[in-house]
Amino acid sequence: MVDHIIGKSIYRIGAAGLIGLFLSGCAVKDSSDSGTFTDNETTTVRIDEAADEIDDSDTFFAFGEEFYNSKIYTEDLVEPDNGITAGDIYREIEYVPQMFYGDYRLNHHDDGVPSSYASKKFLDTCEWTTGENITPLFESKEVSVLPYRIVSGNAELDNALITDTSHNWCQVYYAVKDDFEGVYFDAALDVEGNTVTFTPVKSWSFDEASADLSYEFEEGSISYDFSFAGPRLTLHSDSGSYTLIERDFTDWKTYVSEKTVSVEGNLSENSRAVDDISEIDISVSFDDSNDLNLKKSAFTVKTGKDASQKTCNGIAKWDEDGLFTFSYRNEEGKTLSHSMVLFYCGFDGIILSDGKRNYYYLSTFLSSASIGHYSIEDLGMNVSEEDQDLLQNLTDEEIATILETREDLLSDFAESFTSNGIAADIDEDTGEILLDSSILFASNKSSLSADGKSALDAFISAFTSVISNEKYDGFISRVEVQGHTDTDGSYEMNKDLSQKRAESVIEYCLSEEASIDAKMRSELESMLVPVGYSYDKPICDADGNVDKAASRRVEFVFYINLSGSQD
Repeated sequence: MVDHIIGKSIYRIGAAGLIGLFLSGCAVKDSSDSGTFTDNETTTVRIDEAADEIDDSDTFFAFGEEFYNSKIYTEDLVEPDNGITAGDIYREIEYVPQMFYGDYRLNHHDDGVPSSYASKKFLDTCEWTTGENITPLFESKEVSVLPYRIVSGNAELDNALITDTSHNWCQVYYAVKDDFEGVYFDAALDVEGNTVTFTPVKSWSFDEASADLSYEFEEGSISYDFSFAGPRLTLHSDSGSYTLIERDFTDWKTYVSEKTVSVEGNLSENSRAVDDISEIDISVSFDDSNDLNLKKSAFTVKTGKDASQKTCNGIAKWDEDGLFTFSYRNEEGKTLSHSMVLFYCGFDGIILSDGKRNYYYLSTFLSSASIGHYSIEDLGMNVSEEDQDLLQNLTDEEIATILETREDLLSDFAESFTSNGIAADIDEDTGEILLDSSILFASNKSSLSADGKSALDAFISAFTSVISNEKYDGFISRVEVQGHTDTDGSYEMNKDLSQKRAESVIEYCLSEEASIDAKMRSELESMLVPVGYSYDKPICDADGNVDKAASRRVEFVFYINLSGSQD
């Protein structure tokens, strides 16, 4: 039986991940200041916009330079023409605990402080608090407010806690005032918005013979606001902040003879893929002058799976703000390009995000505690309220299959509408298909205009040509035809108008005038449902003002047959 009491002093650097402790510049107010600590149970450190940031996270990595295998790849980097920035993406990301995978620390320099501990700059600038304000495990010590190292991930951690996948585990290290020793605790890591919370483990034990694990949490927790910029993680407090950097981007790498960053990420089970990419390999090497060595650098992706897997060479660059841009030529000879933010997870792999979706290329198993792969929200508006409970009975594999089919369906809709010259907008997040009601109806009218009938005829013909494909047989349970209005006039008047417009659309689609056959007409009759929303769901512009023209619309929203997905 191995017993562990957490919160102990650090006297040595062992092979179990205690190599070169990661430093974070601490700033804290006295525990009596309610602006820093909310109560005795949960300590929360929040951002102060006026606070100074201390950055001790310089690195040898040449941000903004393009890397590739110069012996194989000779094309220029192709950047997507979407104008997206790292800030745009970071603002939209739904952060998950896996993004903290890695070993975050400071780039330690020879400053008279043992390299296994905090830097002199950190110790000179951090503020201190009594240990009890962080956790009872640090009783009778005066410790830094911010941790100087955070280690997370199944490949990074080397203890038995990771065998329990109900939590995401980490180790959090703090400096001790006037002492070249630090203290740490094991913890469960949770993320909500831009706040990370650590719940310390009071003690744990693991029976190696039976593989039985038991543990006990402390009652309180500690939270910090955070922000990412590439391999840099900044923790914030009221009086300051400190920036940490992932271990592989530091100079303190005694386990290699060259300055390199190398990672291989395999598509995680149940994660959606970027294009058809199943593996991403990055190798960036620098010489003694910190100049990029293209002879020893490479960026490759593998597409497909198993026997059909193909290796595609490419080119990439990682900007200092975190934007990762890459392009590659696939097996069909087509050049594909993307701009995303990259979370470098050390030995565990990488995560890519475009802000709306996260793509997990992690080489190790994932905790089930906040998997961050597919979620109910990924299904958009395409699950009815009465079917919500069915989701709980689906396996990850079944949800993955449903999402793949949904994405194929939306793609086929888009292709069909485009090829037939139909003005219909598809919201990929919600699955809603929008038609401008001004094309269909005259102002304040619920009867289709002649032009409206012509436009609707083309639309319903293209729509049914897709859903009649055998690969979507049984996938759609019903289709809501939704009428929406602007905010002019009374709610009741608009409710009546939106309902009648939805009914008019369905009436035409089921009529002999519509260019669909009798079999499809019969199927639509049991599938189409009219709903008038008045101005319950207006569309707003970037300033939050109602866009009246855009709000006047008709939407087709399909609902997935979850019962059929389990057959």
